[in-house]
Amino acid sequence: RWVAVWCHEDSMKPQRAAMRQMLKHMLGIAGGKLLCVKKAAAFIQWLSTNTNKRILLLTDWRELKPMFEGMATLPLDYSMLHIHVLAENPGVYERCMTWCSCQALMPLVQPCFCLTQDYVRAMIVDLFAVHSLGSPSQGQECEAETQQPVQVVPELEY
Repeated sequence: RWVAVWCHEDSMKPQRAAMRQMLKHMLGIAGGKLLCVKKAAAFIQWLSTNTNKRILLLTDWRELKPMFEGMATLPLDYSMLHIHVLAENPGVYERCMTWCSCQALMPLVQPCFCLTQDYVRAMIVDLFAVHSLGSPSQGQECEAETQQPVQVVPELEY
């Protein structure tokens, strides 16, 4: 069993209802569950009692550093954790890429510009590939790796 955690201050607000529904639907098909939290502290608190689960973490740049600071205090198997950082614009994307590279967090962290159904499907497929094959999938590009903004469905734009 695995869990997708969406950590963003707006994850439970009405304006994100379409995004939540899309995530729940896509995750439900794959046998996963969605947990929405507002802040890194809430995620770390939840994670402290769930360190043995496979986790797909969706967060924003603002919460990434506090998450890693909190995770450093826990006994984690980082191969069970897949992090996708939702960058609001190309500048945030570049800052995230630079910080992650300096911290040697790549490919643990995958920055992306938005969540579309295709991107969520690719994240889920990659999650299953990693755990069924025992190592990260090679040569599978996500939309964010092109470092270009991707076309999104307006109501699903992050």
